[in-house]
Amino acid sequence: MKKSGLTLALIGLAFSPLAPLAGGLIESASIRRSAALATTFGVALLVYGCIRIARAKGQPWLYGLLGFFSFIGLGLLWFVVPDKNA
Repeated sequence: MKKSGLTLALIGLAFSPLAPLAGGLIESASIRRSAALATTFGVALLVYGCIRIARAKGQPWLYGLLGFFSFIGLGLLWFVVPDKNA
């Protein structure tokens, strides 16, 4: 379950930088809205993946909200938060 959570989190990280990149490169408002929607989807996947990782480690799901801090939150969750199942 940790591996599937990590996969979701990494997919979310891949989608997250779309809006800032598109905002700086593209003038079309409709494409900017689409990029913002993709970023929102990416952040949601990242947080959901982090929640799955936290649950797999035997921690409360609230620890998964560390996903809002992107790479830092994922790193904290993966390396610092203890695994109660081990």
